[in-house]
Amino acid sequence: MTKSSAEILAEVRAVLAEHLGISTPVSADTDLARDLSLDSIEQLVLLAEIEERFGTTLDLDDNTEIVTLGDLMRRLS
Repeated sequence: MTKSSAEILAEVRAVLAEHLGISTPVSADTDLARDLSLDSIEQLVLLAEIEERFGTTLDLDDNTEIVTLGDLMRRLS
């Protein structure tokens, strides 16, 4: 069963809070580096936790194309 965008965003918010201590409001337009100040290691942590939570594999070479949470959400839908 495919998750809705709202469900995916809720899961991403949970990962941000649980694993990176980020509880600020986020949306699909939120930029990982600019808005959340995630460095490359923190972005990899986020991607690894998302992979585990969603039971999927994201190509690490593609992380440069994941700039916003919306980019990440599209990969998961």
